[in-house]
Amino acid sequence: MSLYKFFPKDEDLIQKIFIRDYFCAIKCSLPKDYNDPYELFLGLDTSVSTRDLAFYNDVIQEIPQLPTTCFSRSIVSLPMWAHYGSNNMGYAIEYDDQILKECFPDASIKNMNYLSEPSTNIAKTLQMASETLKPRYLEFLRQTVMYNAYFSKLEEWSYEKECRFVETGNYTEKVDSNDILFIPISAVKSIILGKNISQTNKDRLIKISKRYKIKVYNFNISKTSSSPFLTDLDGESFVFDKEKEEIISAHKTCKNCPQPLFTESEICEICSITESHKQDAIDRNTFRLLHYTGILDQYLKGFNRISSNK
Repeated sequence: MSLYKFFPKDEDLIQKIFIRDYFCAIKCSLPKDYNDPYELFLGLDTSVSTRDLAFYNDVIQEIPQLPTTCFSRSIVSLPMWAHYGSNNMGYAIEYDDQILKECFPDASIKNMNYLSEPSTNIAKTLQMASETLKPRYLEFLRQTVMYNAYFSKLEEWSYEKECRFVETGNYTEKVDSNDILFIPISAVKSIILGKNISQTNKDRLIKISKRYKIKVYNFNISKTSSSPFLTDLDGESFVFDKEKEEIISAHKTCKNCPQPLFTESEICEICSITESHKQDAIDRNTFRLLHYTGILDQYLKGFNRISSNK
């Protein structure tokens, strides 16, 4: 399966990502610097006694801040492109998660678990550790806390379909005071260009892709469905298989445009519009009639005035 990392439009960033030959650099951050105010926040079930809570605070003094980087399991999430891809002016890189695990065997690479309420595992493990006072249960508690801290978030963030790389194997390097993970270029499957990417960044990324023989896709917003699609540099269309979490070739496309089709039709709905349809739409558009008679502005002002008084 694949992992996707979104990048903003910053023109200097491309050079930093590919600064080392045959490697792709990713910055790792500490969870305290992330945009979720509840990062590493561990809510306990309200049924936990104050005695156990005091024991918990004594055993777990502080959760260590480990260098972490975040990926997504989806390339077609519009909020991800908006938040992390500079409103489609950035780009994304697709990685092979199996190769990542082989390259960094001691790192923790796991999908995020989204919760609507505090994890019951912590409370259960805490109770066992508090009652028995056995070292092995204290270690179970520490491990449970660590896992939930790094691999669980509030379900409000579930649209990110996040997968995390947590540095537990001394793989990162310090570069200008930043923790940088250098990923072998063999783990890079493709580069996906945002719909609104600048020509400068597009040219730079295509040049890099040719050097390392990396596939390049253009991200496209569908005009006929809620699912975006991709096209390669040859104009071939691709879709995202949500079950396999992979980019796959479109089974069928419109004869007149790259829009993927999921019906028996030969052309998409937009290309099905004829000149006759366009003329009919013009004839039935009441706003055009109001504009031609010179009273459209007057009508809209009156409409807005009435609406604001409701």
